[in-house]
Amino acid sequence: MKTSTTVLLTGATGVVGSALVPALLQRGIRVIALIRANPIADPRVIAVEGDISVPGFGLDLAELQREHGSIDCVVHSAALTHFGKSEEQMQRANVLGTVHAIEVANTLDARLLYVSTAYTHDLKLPEYLKEYSTYCESKRRAELQVKTLARDWTIVRPSIVVGDSATGAISRFQGLHSIVGAVLQGFAPVIPAKDGALVDLVPQDVLAEAIAALSERNGRHREYWITRGTQASKVADVHQLMDRFSQSCGYTRPMPKIVDPEIIDRLFIPVFLPSLPEFARRRLNALVDHACYFNMSEPFPSNYAELAEEFSLPAMPDDEYVILNNMAYWAEQTRYRERAA
Repeated sequence: MKTSTTVLLTGATGVVGSALVPALLQRGIRVIALIRANPIADPRVIAVEGDISVPGFGLDLAELQREHGSIDCVVHSAALTHFGKSEEQMQRANVLGTVHAIEVANTLDARLLYVSTAYTHDLKLPEYLKEYSTYCESKRRAELQVKTLARDWTIVRPSIVVGDSATGAISRFQGLHSIVGAVLQGFAPVIPAKDGALVDLVPQDVLAEAIAALSERNGRHREYWITRGTQASKVADVHQLMDRFSQSCGYTRPMPKIVDPEIIDRLFIPVFLPSLPEFARRRLNALVDHACYFNMSEPFPSNYAELAEEFSLPAMPDDEYVILNNMAYWAEQTRYRERAA
């Protein structure tokens, strides 16, 4: 007689998935992971080769059930997140891939838990801060497909996912690490942020615990925001933390100034950008591209506190603690301290 939950997980080797696998296993959940190129080392995980870009993930779903029994929940965390990808690439990976996940869940008579992003929220940004990538729009379209086609769904919307709260470890550096790296290494001429702007960061282990808990119950057609909400840090406070961390590593270079993105857009880019070296132009353009993600004037909604109470999850860790641990991990991996010696 079956007594435990079985999850079919996509994106198991990604940033969210790599933290989610141990969180699921810790709760006694059986994990069937869809993999392509990257294997999973944990022998407790059942790995099946498949592809989210094709119907049914390219699997014989009836055979999958005969071999491994019934599947209770499909957790779809696989996504294309890289900036600079075309609309067609984003559509194929993030929208069509989600449609295939919905079809798989419906065929298996399983719940669907879709990992979206808090940046589907209307941030009420001015035109010059609208996102330059097609990522957010692809996730909005995917959410619509989930609500329209899935029988039993849950949508989880995390904010910016960073490394483990205690160790800073992460499977792949993300956009925030690129920004921190550019600032700490003196490659960023300015930081494009408005006065009082907020940046919302959630550690991958906290997000994984929430998703693992939600995977065990009926979806109820609910949406959950895994964010810091009103506890999000100000960009100016993170700027001070970067300065403090850099000095603790032995660097004395001044931090780049925080400049209103409108000034950068209207004055700096057209007047000064052409005179900068190519690498500096690339760095500045990358910062401007990311500016929409750390220029929030209002906090995101947040459901983490209620989920923590319902499922006895740990409280959201202190933001300064998380940020410093993530910078320390980045510094260790890039040998930042050694270069200062």
